[in-house]
Amino acid sequence: FLLRTCWVARVPLGSSMPPQPPALLDDDDWLAPPLEAALGEVFCRFDADADGAWSTAELQSFARTCNGGDEFGEAELSQVGEFTTDGHGRLTRRGFLEMMHLQTMARPEDTWADLRALGYDSSLSPKGVPGSSGAEAAPSEKPESVAAERDARLARTLQSEADAELAAKLAESLQAELIIEEQAAAAAAAAHSAMARSMAPSRRVVSWSSIQMVSTWPFS
Repeated sequence: FLLRTCWVARVPLGSSMPPQPPALLDDDDWLAPPLEAALGEVFCRFDADADGAWSTAELQSFARTCNGGDEFGEAELSQVGEFTTDGHGRLTRRGFLEMMHLQTMARPEDTWADLRALGYDSSLSPKGVPGSSGAEAAPSEKPESVAAERDARLARTLQSEADAELAAKLAESLQAELIIEEQAAAAAAAAHSAMARSMAPSRRVVSWSSIQMVSTWPFS
């Protein structure tokens, strides 16, 4: 018979297995409640004027904290605009959650690195971060499903593309109408000029010999 050896990790008596870090995503692949609560606190912390949206300075403050002092570049700032913003193009709390959700789905290790830089331990408990506003996290903004959120974002993208295509077609139509109007105006001007020439009185050319003949005719 075959002798199979099974190696079992031994745990010293009186000790317990280290706690597993909480899941970052729930069963619907949205942000798990502990992570969403932590991110809500992070957003409030960097929202210095508490107006519900991050200015570029507030966004760069967040970037420096997470990236060891480095700020977002132009490409990264343009990508931020793809998430929910206010009427002035500033990232809202909802947009921040969307941004972190996308990163967590693609690179969860980056989210953990950001959380550690922001002062959270492996249990998502804050370790006393200076400058924390202490504001309570807003209620969960979890969508009914991740598919609904993705569909909404896709719909916004398609709508933007459709608007751009419609604008291009409208510009082409206006240009064609302008060309037709110019051609019609040129044709009308040509017709008016021809009519004016046809209605002008013609000049009679009379030779000097004919004048002499008419003037002497009664006396011939």
